[in-house]
Amino acid sequence: MISLSRFDITRLKNSAKVAQAIENRWVKKFEEVINQATKTISDPIQEITSPDFEKLFVEHWFNTQIEALTLAERETELEKKAPKLAARPKTLADILRLYDAWRVGRYQPSRRILKRAKDMKEFYIKSVQKAWKKYSEDFRYGGHTTQEEIKDKVRSAAKTSIPRAQTIVRTETTRYYNQARKDYYDKTPDVTHYLFLAIRDKATTPWCAPQVVNGKRGRSGLVYAKDDPLLKAETPPVHWNCRSELLPLNRFNPSHKKMIANPALYRRNHSCTPLPPEWTK
Repeated sequence: MISLSRFDITRLKNSAKVAQAIENRWVKKFEEVINQATKTISDPIQEITSPDFEKLFVEHWFNTQIEALTLAERETELEKKAPKLAARPKTLADILRLYDAWRVGRYQPSRRILKRAKDMKEFYIKSVQKAWKKYSEDFRYGGHTTQEEIKDKVRSAAKTSIPRAQTIVRTETTRYYNQARKDYYDKTPDVTHYLFLAIRDKATTPWCAPQVVNGKRGRSGLVYAKDDPLLKAETPPVHWNCRSELLPLNRFNPSHKKMIANPALYRRNHSCTPLPPEWTK
């Protein structure tokens, strides 16, 4: 059994709130962009233009990392039992410099990030074009459909891209958030291991939940050493819509020391539910 201190519980609650707030802000912005884009549609033969999803998604990538690293720095300040670090990790300063460089066109994010933006863009355009073709046909051939009715149908079709975008962003928020914090704590010599923790509710999946099913268990409650190869493959997200998180374990924290010293909690000593075959990092 794992035992979390009051500080760890507070840390996890704050972290979950920050991650959710980042996601909510992005979804709201995405909806605004979709609504603004569909307002421009005024003619059945007008070329359908798409919003700048690349800029929107890269902005989210930077915001997620900045928020995650800012929180990690605050947590380091609050960890009274750990000795002060000889050298502070520079990850937050680095990401802020990259952010400034991107805003003036001197930095290009990874192809994977741009692919996520492209996925949403293509889905948006296909949804709108499909509705455009279907509902403007009656208008083009002298039927009774009005341009306003067509626009309403197209707006409705455009909004079908929002749930898909939410899935992508929820998953990517988890990815950027956990990876940014892990990069930070990897540079901290006091942190030697990580604890995998899942949000426990009806939406928790077999890949993350701690229950054992058919001889295999989920990953929640398991400990990974910093240098464990499994950690690279299993840093959340481990599936679409994953909300799990890594908790850094400090070698000076008494409750953390107990988990680190317990081989029964080590991920490498357990057979876990295989990740989805279609899942790729």
